[in-house]
Amino acid sequence: MPTSNRENDFEIIFENISEWDQGTEERYTVAKAFKGNTEHLLFKPKFDDRQMKYSNKIGLITIYSDKYRTKGGIGINSTIQDFFTKYKKVEIT
Repeated sequence: MPTSNRENDFEIIFENISEWDQGTEERYTVAKAFKGNTEHLLFKPKFDDRQMKYSNKIGLITIYSDKYRTKGGIGINSTIQDFFTKYKKVEIT
């Protein structure tokens, strides 16, 4: 059963997920950020390959709202070409 709390005008709902992968059950908790009835963000934990389980670190953020953009203006409805045109030198750290 999902649990929730309020943070910075968002309602944060924590939901336990159970998936099967190659005969093994994977369990983790996602956090969903809502304003009103609209989901804005989804946070999924990072899978730790050494421990073979999900960690408490963020592994993936899914953005559903066009209100969130990079300093360069890239966000929902931007094209992949827009991204690479704006950020010619992409550096992963």
